[in-house]
Amino acid sequence: MFTLNGETLEVSLPQGKTNEELLSLAAAELEGLKSSFYGLNLKITGRITTHLAMFLGHELAHITKSVNLFDPKENVYFKVISHS
Repeated sequence: MFTLNGETLEVSLPQGKTNEELLSLAAAELEGLKSSFYGLNLKITGRITTHLAMFLGHELAHITKSVNLFDPKENVYFKVISHS
């Protein structure tokens, strides 16, 4: 579901899952990856649901310098949260 390349977290959603199932999978997978995110200006790319975007932003805001989401329509990353 998640692949970390440098400061970019690539998301690929499994097919046929509900939002609750996606959040459960994401939470389990994040536990194993959290130590990799400390101090990063993390960029998240890939197709994700609004629920998953909110969950990732909240969870990762506590351990990263910033969380940025990619908007393919604008072709830009938007900073959704940062710590000074």
